[in-house]
Amino acid sequence: MHTAVLILRVCVRFLRSDLVDWVGIDIKAMSGPAYEAVAGRPNAGPKAWESLGEVQDSGVAYEVRLTVYRDGPSDAREVAACVKDLGATHFRTSAGARHGHC
Repeated sequence: MHTAVLILRVCVRFLRSDLVDWVGIDIKAMSGPAYEAVAGRPNAGPKAWESLGEVQDSGVAYEVRLTVYRDGPSDAREVAACVKDLGATHFRTSAGARHGHC
């Protein structure tokens, strides 16, 4: 399952089922205004970071993903350090385009 976890309760339901054996979870930035700007949703940051905890607690194999793009949040290193501090062993960044920019 690859998710940005818009609805935490749905994600948790899948994690508790036998339907999921791997999760790719998008963490877009540190919580706060930068996350909300990228996600376009209020409180998206806390929900995403809480979802990472749920994924970790589930025991399902996972990878944390962060897309880095021009004019995006400048906190990629901080995100990587925080994810590592939380115990994640698989973290990947990728270059992306946003709003027609390369």
